Amino acid sequence: MTKVPDEVKTALDWVEKVIKFFEPYKPEKKMMRINCINQTSEIGLLINIPDQYKRKVGKIKIPAYQNFQIYEMMTEDFNLLDVVKLWTNVNGQWVLNTSVLPPVDNFFLKMRGYMSPEIISKMVFVDEAKNRDQTEEIDRYWLKCMIKDVELIENVWNMLEIQHVNVGIKVGINRCFSTAVPNTYHKKIEAAQRFLRYGQTRDRQKVFHAWNEYRKTLRMEGVSIDALIDLIGKLTSGETFGDFVHVERPYTRGPINREQEFSGPFPNYMRVQALTDLDLKNYVADSYMVFEKKKYIDKIKEKINA
Repeated sequence: MTKVPDEVKTALDWVEKVIKFFEPYKPEKKMMRINCINQTSEIGLLINIPDQYKRKVGKIKIPAYQNFQIYEMMTEDFNLLDVVKLWTNVNGQWVLNTSVLPPVDNFFLKMRGYMSPEIISKMVFVDEAKNRDQTEEIDRYWLKCMIKDVELIENVWNMLEIQHVNVGIKVGINRCFSTAVPNTYHKKIEAAQRFLRYGQTRDRQKVFHAWNEYRKTLRMEGVSIDALIDLIGKLTSGETFGDFVHVERPYTRGPINREQEFSGPFPNYMRVQALTDLDLKNYVADSYMVFEKKKYIDKIKEKINA
C-alpha cells in the first residue's frame, strides 16, 4: 500500500484514530470533507455490523477522541436513520445500541471533528498573492492554491473535498489616498493623530504642542477632521471597497477588512479573502484578482470634493 507522507498523516490524526476504533467493523474510507472557515473535517465510513454480531454484543462503544461527533447514519441502500436515538455520548464514549438497528449488515456513518488552520496548511499549499502586475488603471494579483500529495491521498480516500480555501490578499491603498487627498487634509489628519497619540502620555509639553497644532488645523478651510476620518472609514469599508475588487473563477470574493496599519495619515492595506473549493479532480486553483485602483482614486477625489 502506498505510504501517505508523515505531515499529511499528522494532519489526519483524529481521522486515523477514529478509523482504528472502528477496525472490528471493517471500515471502508469513502469521503472526507474539510471546511477551512469552520475548521472542521468530516469523514464518511462504510462499516459492517452483521445481524449475528448485533445480537451478540448489544452495544458498540467508540472513544470520542478529540470530541468528534457522529452526525449522520444510513443503511447501505441510503435509508436515513435517527442518529440521535441510535448513538449517545456516555462518559467520553459514543455508544450504539445495536439491538435497534434495521436487519442489514452495512451502514454509512458521517463524523465531524476539529481541524486547526496549522493542520490544514499541511494538506493545502496557499500562495498568498504577494506578486502582482501593475498598470496605471489596475493592480492584478495572482491567486494559487493546491492540495499537496494528491496521488498519494487518492489512494486512501475515494473522495476528498476542501471547502473555502482562502488565498488572502493584502491590497495596498495608502498611495491611493496620498494621491487623491490634498496635502492640506494630510496635515489635518496627522495633527489629530499626534494629539490623540500624545494625549495618552504624561509628557505635558508634547501634549500642549500637539494641541496647538491641532487647533490651527481647525481654522483651515475644507472638510473638517471628523468628516475626513468618517469618510476614510466609509471608503475602507468592505461594502465600498468591494466595488473595486473583482475575483475571477474558480474563486469567489469573501469578506473584506481594513488592516489596522497606517503610514502617515492613511491606512496601508485592505485584506481581501478569495475563496475556492478543491477536490481530487480539481486539486489546483489558478486565477487572479483585479483591483481597479484608478477608479478607487477617482472615488476618493469625488467624496473629498463633494
